[in-house]
Amino acid sequence: MKIFLSHSTDDSFIAGVLQTELTRLGAEVFLDSRSLQTGDDFDQVIGEEIAASDEVLLLLSHASLKSHWVLLEVGAARALRKPLMVILNGVLPNDVPWPLNRVLARDLNQVEKYYGEVRQRLEGNGRRNPLPPSLPIVTPAMPPKVHFDVNDSVVISEVPADPNLFPRLNDEMKRFLGQATRIIGPGWDLRDGTSTFRLEIDGGQNIWADRWLSLQAER
Repeated sequence: MKIFLSHSTDDSFIAGVLQTELTRLGAEVFLDSRSLQTGDDFDQVIGEEIAASDEVLLLLSHASLKSHWVLLEVGAARALRKPLMVILNGVLPNDVPWPLNRVLARDLNQVEKYYGEVRQRLEGNGRRNPLPPSLPIVTPAMPPKVHFDVNDSVVISEVPADPNLFPRLNDEMKRFLGQATRIIGPGWDLRDGTSTFRLEIDGGQNIWADRWLSLQAER
């Protein structure tokens, strides 16, 4: 049985303890800080390891909620239909964002229950089956990507796409929905192709994803 352990680098110690305990049970655990070697292509190895895993174990903390690497790994796990196990480290159940809140999570204090479930799967009892083929993943056709530049006049969508995905639309940002503004600087370029920007409307305080913006029509 092979487990891919997804975590923030801030939680490396706890992730290491989880790997040690799961390995003692007989599982093979991939943990990037211990499994990657000098010169490895990070993206390629991570993708291959998730694809080869029987399940993905997510150590969910406030740090991992802010980690785009962790969110990308979770996205890959869902796209590959890998069972997702969630261990909460300092995160309350009501603070778990969608779609992770659809998964039964265990608090770190209850991790022994997860160890017991792994032990049963290793013994062939209670083995978790892949998601049934009757539940296909439907990927909607995406519109052509719009290129934005600094000083472009834009309109913030009234109904922003995927507001809970990284970089996540917070409550303060929601009061600007539907309003026109101007791009005053770049934000971060994410590995999933998302571009982010800082806007004049909030003085550049927040990071806005390109999927929430449209170019303002010239008058």
